[in-house]
Amino acid sequence: MFNFNINFTNGAIVKIIDGYDKPYKVTFIDNDNNNIIYNTEIKKGEWSKTNDLFYRNWKIIIKDDKDTTLVDYDINLNNKNVLISFQSRSLGDTLAWIPYVDEFRKKHNCNLFCSTFLNSMFKDEYPDVTFIEPGKLPNDVFAIYKIGWFTPILYNNPQDYKKIPLQQTSSDILGLKFKEIKPKIRILNDNGKPTNYKYVCIAEHSTANAKHWHYPYVNDNRGWQILVDWLNYKGYKVMVISKQHTNLKNVIDRTGSYPLSCRMLEMKYSEFFIGIGSGLSWLAWTLNKKVVMISGFSYPYCEFKSNNIRIINENVCHGCFNDYKFDRGDWDWCPVYKNTKNQFECTRNITPKMIASELVKKSLIDNIGDFNFDIF
Repeated sequence: MFNFNINFTNGAIVKIIDGYDKPYKVTFIDNDNNNIIYNTEIKKGEWSKTNDLFYRNWKIIIKDDKDTTLVDYDINLNNKNVLISFQSRSLGDTLAWIPYVDEFRKKHNCNLFCSTFLNSMFKDEYPDVTFIEPGKLPNDVFAIYKIGWFTPILYNNPQDYKKIPLQQTSSDILGLKFKEIKPKIRILNDNGKPTNYKYVCIAEHSTANAKHWHYPYVNDNRGWQILVDWLNYKGYKVMVISKQHTNLKNVIDRTGSYPLSCRMLEMKYSEFFIGIGSGLSWLAWTLNKKVVMISGFSYPYCEFKSNNIRIINENVCHGCFNDYKFDRGDWDWCPVYKNTKNQFECTRNITPKMIASELVKKSLIDNIGDFNFDIF
């Protein structure tokens, strides 16, 4: 007569389908530390759920009114339909999080479905994952986990996402041990190097002004121009691949709304990539390119570490993204020094010569030469 249902589609959920009219005691336990997360009493026809939406190694115990254990259930996703749903459209977020989807599948031997806004990038490289469009649900889904940066953090993210690497957002929510993993993607229509000269790819722009390189003054791109001129002086052509228009001179202007497949080809055959904390930096890293990241917006732990030549001035204010709540609606967000002479000092104090020196130090370029970096 007693009948129940357990699933994990919105936290851990228990429903008493049939049974006696007296209440049943339901206890939700984290098996990894034996902590009781929640307990309650429900009757036939009622249900209960946990607030925690991220993966826990759940144990669920159901007892009758005489304290007799009727159900002692440990979460088991083996051969079950599981959906992992990405809540961000961002290229960088998606590339950072996708490797842990397959790690989750391998650990739990589940039928893994995944929804992202960039499915075509991954379908061929993760053949054991079924990619579906956002908003769609697989049949008989047993568990759903949403990957993203949620407000409030409580119940959505196991810990404050600002205090951990971007990639760890995904591993945390999925209950996996964190290690830096490069995603797998395939470059379509790769017909070889598109040019007969050596070139460097750069990308000036991103989704927040706080991420931009503001040397020597706020909203001034002369730092980029000096860097371009030095690279030209050293024999490199410079290809600008931001979506946004560029005002830089003496560059190969490839700005505009090109498909990501074109960006991947451009990056693959470049000598290296120079950018900021943007999705294109994550894409270059995914393609095993050396990434020169000009950034004071975040702390070094936030982005990837391997193949990342990070240019940061830690002698001035920096890392605001990891210390303060980011206001996406404020283009000039600078939580400490907005509208003062110190606004965006994190990158205004990064000079072209600092970047050039680091490129030489990391053996990407042989020497600085006698180029004059002080000319504006």
